[in-house]
Amino acid sequence: SILFSLYRSLSCRTKKKFFFTFLIMLITSSSECFTVLAVIPLISKITGITNPATNFTFGINQLNLQNNFLPIPIFIGFVIISGTLRILDLYNCADLSSSAAHDVSKKTFKTYLSRPYEFHVYGDSSKAIATLTTYIRDTNDYIYNYLRLLSSIFILISLCGTLFLINFRITLFSFLLISFVYITLGSFTKKKLLSLSELQVESANLQTKLVQESLLSIREIKIWSAFELFFQNYKKYDWRLRTTERKRLFLGPFPRFLIETLGLIIFV
Repeated sequence: SILFSLYRSLSCRTKKKFFFTFLIMLITSSSECFTVLAVIPLISKITGITNPATNFTFGINQLNLQNNFLPIPIFIGFVIISGTLRILDLYNCADLSSSAAHDVSKKTFKTYLSRPYEFHVYGDSSKAIATLTTYIRDTNDYIYNYLRLLSSIFILISLCGTLFLINFRITLFSFLLISFVYITLGSFTKKKLLSLSELQVESANLQTKLVQESLLSIREIKIWSAFELFFQNYKKYDWRLRTTERKRLFLGPFPRFLIETLGLIIFV
């Protein structure tokens, strides 16, 4: 529901970027398949084994790859193409998330300005400030991370399909083992990330409200020498905010690095 609400808020130009980015994701995931398949003749060339022990060899013997094929330049070519597409995919995701956040920011600011006069006089303006600064930035991160997740899912499906054709049993075993580890770690980090997000929202609101009150009451602060009181409160709220951000930034990619380590061990 959040994604559909965001999509409805986008301009026509940004929506066109979304479909272009989606197309690049599909092309990038397809290129990963050819890169994996190009490894087979490369290994055959290096090891001298013309028929690797796989269920799907793409007719290596029939093509006589060891004598008549140039696997190394072809493999390098696929790697270059795949790497170029992944860089393009990365740029498109960053560009699309920035454009989407810009559309949401414009619409939000316009909505606040269109509110009745009573809202601006008696309403809590600190929430509006936090929304237009902290929460819009978080929205940008949310869209970007979702796009990267979508791109990774396409690549995962493409690679798994190719690897199942090459060797079904090894791929199935690796996929089930890594999925089990990821789901276990994900269930642990998800609850922690949710609580950290709630604490981050609360800390951001308190910090914004304190900054606003400090700037509006600067004369009273000077007269009553209340500088130290406001400064200590600001340090407390800011430290709580930075601490939650630190934990969130660590816990987010933490399962990935652990799984990559496990994957390398399985590969060996």
